[in-house]
Amino acid sequence: MPDDRLYGYAHLLTERMLLVHAPAMSEIIGSEPGAETLASLPLIAYDEELPLIRALWASMFQRAPEMQATFTIPDLRIIRDLVCDGHGWTVLPDYHCDNDLKSGRLIDWPPESPDNQYHLNK
Repeated sequence: MPDDRLYGYAHLLTERMLLVHAPAMSEIIGSEPGAETLASLPLIAYDEELPLIRALWASMFQRAPEMQATFTIPDLRIIRDLVCDGHGWTVLPDYHCDNDLKSGRLIDWPPESPDNQYHLNK
């Protein structure tokens, strides 16, 4: 959060990052997946540095992820479609997968996840 004593800013939006997977993977992932379980399954990521996964992973497991993505695709729409089709798991912003969560094409875990807040300097 910017320090309002030093900077003028406007809050643009808040997004929640969600770990998501297809219902077909639920039996493998389980209701409370551990780091080892997730690391053994195909990860579909936006970037090799895992920018979307890193913060959520740290909040869930109190450490940095020690894995590589199975697929790296710089298009969140393609990632979402591959995950909906059961090809792996990923982390997506809530607004990008809300409809798929509501329709049951995706399942999210954990229910509490960190927020990213975006601000604009005035």
